[in-house]
Amino acid sequence: MRANIVAAIEKHCSEGASGGLIGADEAADDILNAIPDPGENARLASFAREIISYAFDGTDADGGSVQALAVHYGLLKRTTYDPKVHGPSFAEPGAEWFEYADTLKLARTTTEA
Repeated sequence: MRANIVAAIEKHCSEGASGGLIGADEAADDILNAIPDPGENARLASFAREIISYAFDGTDADGGSVQALAVHYGLLKRTTYDPKVHGPSFAEPGAEWFEYADTLKLARTTTEA
């Protein structure tokens, strides 16, 4: 797929586009990075189905359940709290800490900008 994208961009660049264009390889990388990974979509859908199943079962999902499922489906990742990295918190340095996985970091920055 990447080769086809590079070829299309090179063709476009050679057909009269001028100015401060980035290279075809760099443009292809940008395009490929913007295409969602089908695996990421599947993990998000599986997480959503499981959360919705709580309602179907007549139960509630508490914060711990949501975090555990999000870690299971790769939407959150566990790390340790570092105030220099994460900012102020009630957590003690070195305590378990959850961060958005890369997929949600990207979605968060593009929708909150």
